[in-house]
Amino acid sequence: MGLGEGTPTQKVAAAAGAGAVGVLLYPDPQDTAGPGGSPGLGGDTAVTVHVQEGAGDPFSRGFPSFSGHAPPGPAPGVPPIPAHPISASTAARLLRVLGPPRAPPRWAWPGGVAGGALRFLPRPGGRRLQLHVGGGTRPGTLTSVFGALRGRLEPDCYIIVGAQRDSLGPGAAASGVGTALLLELARFFATIGREGFQLRRTLLFVSWDGGEFGHLGATEWLEGYPDLLHTKVAAYISLDRAVLGADRFVVRTSPTLVNLVESALEQVESPNEGGKSLLEQLTRPGRGWESDVVRPLSPESGAFPFTAAAGVPALELGFDEVGPPGVLVVPRDRVPVSLTSPIPPNAAGGGSRAALGTPEDTLARLGGRLRGRLPAVARAVAAVAAQLLLRLGHEPRLPLDPGALGDALVRQLAPLQARGLSLQCLSSARGGVVRAAASLRRDMSGSDSSNERLNRGFNARLMAAEASLLSPFVSPLVTPFRHVLLGRGGHTLPALVAELGTAGTPVTAGTHGDSGDSGDGSDSGDSGHLRLALLAWTLRGTAGALAGDSGDLGDMGGAGDSGDCGDMGRAGDRGDIGGRGDRWDQEDTRIGGHIGFAAILK
Repeated sequence: MGLGEGTPTQKVAAAAGAGAVGVLLYPDPQDTAGPGGSPGLGGDTAVTVHVQEGAGDPFSRGFPSFSGHAPPGPAPGVPPIPAHPISASTAARLLRVLGPPRAPPRWAWPGGVAGGALRFLPRPGGRRLQLHVGGGTRPGTLTSVFGALRGRLEPDCYIIVGAQRDSLGPGAAASGVGTALLLELARFFATIGREGFQLRRTLLFVSWDGGEFGHLGATEWLEGYPDLLHTKVAAYISLDRAVLGADRFVVRTSPTLVNLVESALEQVESPNEGGKSLLEQLTRPGRGWESDVVRPLSPESGAFPFTAAAGVPALELGFDEVGPPGVLVVPRDRVPVSLTSPIPPNAAGGGSRAALGTPEDTLARLGGRLRGRLPAVARAVAAVAAQLLLRLGHEPRLPLDPGALGDALVRQLAPLQARGLSLQCLSSARGGVVRAAASLRRDMSGSDSSNERLNRGFNARLMAAEASLLSPFVSPLVTPFRHVLLGRGGHTLPALVAELGTAGTPVTAGTHGDSGDSGDGSDSGDSGHLRLALLAWTLRGTAGALAGDSGDLGDMGGAGDSGDCGDMGRAGDRGDIGGRGDRWDQEDTRIGGHIGFAAILK
C-alpha cells in the first residue's frame, strides 16, 4: 500500500478489516513530490512509521507505564496483522514478480500514475509473498526534561510549551527546529525575568522524549496526573514540526484558543510580506482567516493528547508546505513516475513532510526547500508562540473563549440539521452550553478585573469547561481520548453525527420513547440512544462548568427547558451515572512538586 493520503494507522486498520494478513507500506515517488515539481523521495528510501491507534504506550492505555513489563494479551490500539515499511524500489520489484493484471486506463487519477501502471491484486493461486516481521517488547527509559519559570501571583497555575527531542534519522524538521525554538523561548523569558518582568503564572518548558513513537513521553506524563492537570494547567503549546514550509501557516487547536491565536498573529510581522502582519497576510478578501489557517487537533499532533485525554486547551502551530492539508500538489506538465518505471535510487527532493521519519530529513534539505528563509520563518513562529505565552501567562483573566465551545457544537451538528433530523435532547444541551458561555462572558465584562478573587473564580470556570468535555461515561483504560468533540470513539459527537447521518440508522429517532423498542432489550438502537443521552449529559456538565456548578450532574434529567433526556438512556438499570463528585476539586498539590528534575530558570 502506498503512503499517500490518510495515516498509516488508518490504512493498516482498513486492510485488517478487509481480511489482509499483512501490509507493506511504501512511499510512492508521485505522492512525495515537492510542491515545486521536484522529484519525490529516493527510490531506496523507506519511511519509518508507527501504526498504533492514538498516542502513548499501547500496553498501558489510560495509566502511566512505570512497571516496565507489558501485560499479557494483545495491546489495544495495535493492529492484529503485521505491518512493515519498504522503499518504492522494493515495492516495484515485488509488483513485477507478483505480476498482477493491469487495471483499466480509465482508473488513472488526473496528473498521477499512468493508467497502465495501476494493477489489481494478484490472481488467486498465483505467486505468494511471505512476510516475517521480527518484534518484541523490552523495558526502556524515557527522559523528558522540564524547566520551570515560577509565576509571581499564581504559581500553582501552569502554561506549558513543549517540543519532541528525539527523531528517527537526522530529524531537522521533525524535532530539530522545535527544540531550537523551545530553547530560545526559555532563554527569552528567563532574560525578561532577570530584568524584572515576572509572569503571574508558571511557565513549564518541556523537551519530550519518545515523540516519534506516538508521543510517548508526553502521553505517559499526562497519564500520571489524570485528576490534576485540568485544574492546574491552563494551556499547552506544541512546537513539533513547527517549520515544514514557508508559505502556509497552520494552527491545529482546540476551539477556545482561536481568538487568542488571532490576536497573536496580528502582533507578528509576516516573514514573507514585509510591512504586513501575519494576520494580514493570511486574510483573503471575502473569507475569514480561520478557514485557511485553523484545523482541529489530529492524533498525529503533539498537542492532541493534552486536549483529547487530559481536557487541557492545546494547540500546535507552524508553517507548512503549499497546498491544503492532505492534498499533494503534482504539476500537470510533469511526466508521471510509475512503480513499473525505473526509480532513481538517491533522488533528492520532494516536500519536507515527505522526508519525516527518513534519513532525508536533514537541515540542508529543509533549508533548500525554504530557499534561505528558514531563519526568518522560524523567528516568526517563535514570535507567535511568545505572544501566546505572554498573554496566557500574564493576563489576570485567562484569554480563553468560552463561546467557541458553543460555536463548535453548532458547526458539528449542522449536518444533522441539513438532513432535517431533530434531536431535542442534544439540541437543548447545546443551547445550554451556548447560554452558559454567553452568561460567563457577561459576568466577566461587567465585573472588576482587578478583583483577584473574582479572576480566580472565572479562570477556574474557563479551565473546567474544556475538561468537562471529557466523557465520564467511558473508561480511560479502554477509551483514553474521551473528549466528546476532539477525541476518538463512538462516544464522540463526530461519531454520532456520522452514524445519525447514515440513512437507515436505527438511532435517527428523536427520543428513546419514539424508537421501535422490541421490548426484549434487543433493540438495535438502544446503544445509540444511550450514547446520545450520555453525550447530552456530558454537554450539560459543560454548561454547569461554565456556570460554576460542575460538581453535581446527578439531576440532569429534569433540567427544565433543556429537553426530554430523562428516559433516553435508561440509566436506572445501568448504575449511577450522575455524580462526578469531587472530580473538579481544586487540589493544592503543585505539579512542580512532582517533577523531581525541574530546573528553575533564573
